[in-house]
Amino acid sequence: MDKKYIWNSWLVKLYLLSYWVKITNENLKKINFNNFQENKYYYNVSNEPKLIEKYKIPSEILLPDDVESSLYLNHESPLEIKYIWDTPKLFYNWDYLSLVSFNKTPNFFNIRLSNWKIINQYASMYWRYTLLLFLNWYCDYIRKWMICKFCSLWYWRKTFWKSNEMIINNNELDEVIKIIKDKDWHRIKYLMYTSWTYFDKNFWILEQAKLIQTCNKYFDNQLFSHHLTSMPPDDLELIKKLKSSWLNSIAFDLEVFDENLFSYLCPWKDKEYWYNNFINSALNTLKIFWKNNVKIWFVWWLEDLDSMGKWMSFFAEKWFSIAVNVFHPDIWSKFKNFNRPSVWYLKDMIVIQRDLYKKHGLIPVFPEWWRRSSLDTEIYRWFFDEL
Repeated sequence: MDKKYIWNSWLVKLYLLSYWVKITNENLKKINFNNFQENKYYYNVSNEPKLIEKYKIPSEILLPDDVESSLYLNHESPLEIKYIWDTPKLFYNWDYLSLVSFNKTPNFFNIRLSNWKIINQYASMYWRYTLLLFLNWYCDYIRKWMICKFCSLWYWRKTFWKSNEMIINNNELDEVIKIIKDKDWHRIKYLMYTSWTYFDKNFWILEQAKLIQTCNKYFDNQLFSHHLTSMPPDDLELIKKLKSSWLNSIAFDLEVFDENLFSYLCPWKDKEYWYNNFINSALNTLKIFWKNNVKIWFVWWLEDLDSMGKWMSFFAEKWFSIAVNVFHPDIWSKFKNFNRPSVWYLKDMIVIQRDLYKKHGLIPVFPEWWRRSSLDTEIYRWFFDEL
C-alpha cells in the first residue's frame, strides 16, 4: 500500500473491497463478544458457510471519518483485523492502519410482531443510517433456472436465508414501521426499498407504491429520503404512481452496459425486459423524476474499462446518477471462482466516475452517508481527488 495514503479511510476501503480481510478464528471469537449487527445475508453470501454456521460475522467494518465497508473474509488477504488489548485494529501486513469497529445491532432487530415473526425477517439497517425494507424478497426468474451468473440467491434462499419473509403486506409493514420509528428514529437518515425481478412488472410497481405510502405516514419525506431499487414496468404511467407516493429517487439494475454481456450474464432479465426496452424505460423515467433522481446501477469488474467508461459517459450526459456495486464472488453462484476486482481497476474506474460526477454535477443515491459495497459517496465528496 502506498504510504502516502495509508491514513485515508476511503483508500483503505478501496483495498478492503479488493482484497477483503483476514480474521483468524481466535479474533472472530473475540468479535462475537461484542454487540454488533450480524450479517444476515439477505440476498447473497460471499463468506464461507462453515464460518457463518460457527461465528456471527458483522455486516460492516467501520473506519475512521465515518467510512464503512462490507466485511468479506479472505484468509489470504494482506489486510487483517487483530485484537490488541481487546481493541480491534486493522493492519496491512505488519503496518498498522487504524482502529475499526462494527455497526451496533438496531434496537428493533429481534422484536416479535403480532404474527410471531421477528422484525429482522422483513427489515434491516444497511450501513449505519439506512433502513432497508424488502418489498418482494424473491426473484421470479430463478424458478425458470435463468439465474444471473453472479447471483447466489436461489441457493441461499434454501439454506441460511429460508427464515426471511418473501413478501410483506401493508398490515405487517404498518406494524414494522411503527416499532422501528419508536425504537430507532435517531439512527435513520434514509429509507431504501428493494424489490426483485418479477414476471408481472405492473402489479409489483402498484404494490410498491402502496407500501411506500404506508412508510411515508411514519417517515415523512421532508425528513427522510425514500429510495427504491426496482425494475421498469411495461406501463410507464405507473412510474407516475411511484412518484406520487412521495418516492424521492429510483434505481434500475442494469448490472453491465454492454448489450451482449448483459444477455450473457442476465439471460432471463434480457429475454423479459430486453436491453433496448430497459434503456428506453429508464430514459422515460428520467422525464418524471428529473436529473439525479434516476440511478443506473452496475457492477464494477464484470466489464472492461473501455466499455464501462463509454457507457458511464452515455448515462452521465443524460443526467442519470451513476451508482456502483463493487463485484464480490458469491458462494454458490456461477461466478464463485471469479477473481476479485484489482485495486488498479478500481482506481481507474474511480477516476472515470469522479470526472463524470464533476462535469455533469451528478449526485449519488446517498450523498452524505456511505454504502458498504460502493465508493459513490466517497467519490462525490471528493475524497479521491488525489488519484
